Amino acid sequence: MLSLPWSPHPQRTDKALLEISKFGIRILDRSDNQVIKAIAMSLIHSWSPEARSIVFVCTNGNMDLYSIELSTTQCEEILSCLQQIVSQVLSTRKEQALNETEVIDLLSSLNKQNGSSDMSQLEVLKSQVEGRYLTSEKAFLVASSFSDTFDKMEATLFLQSHLVDQNKFSKILETFESEEERQNIW
Repeated sequence: MLSLPWSPHPQRTDKALLEISKFGIRILDRSDNQVIKAIAMSLIHSWSPEARSIVFVCTNGNMDLYSIELSTTQCEEILSCLQQIVSQVLSTRKEQALNETEVIDLLSSLNKQNGSSDMSQLEVLKSQVEGRYLTSEKAFLVASSFSDTFDKMEATLFLQSHLVDQNKFSKILETFESEEERQNIW
């Protein structure tokens, strides 16, 4: 975890700390460590360093994007910390990823459930993938096995948080036939 002083534009202050961990970022009041702003890592879309600031692009619950620009002289330290966190998360997800045999078994189970009344395809997916991860290519195959568009949308949303390579989420969206269906996911 990294804690650094920061100051947002246009206000200049050293009365806040930026705390970065695998869970997200928190902006704390330096005088009493009270949280001013907290953003979960899953809601941080991207970040962009400048010479004396860093911009975090985030999303809210409605998938609207907003940005937070932090002025700092410690951009290199922040970027280094973020890179370490991303590397750790990727390493963990790769270790917990379904292997080829497990993906084949999952696809087989999903195909058996297609039209079955015992368990829905979505229930099968959740029961076999919960706590595990897939690459975007394997998630594409899984999402493609859903025939019902609404179930496929639900499966896609579930799979998004179970991707090893979240930056390739758009690969899963290719399973939808229309742009309107893809937009409904975003």
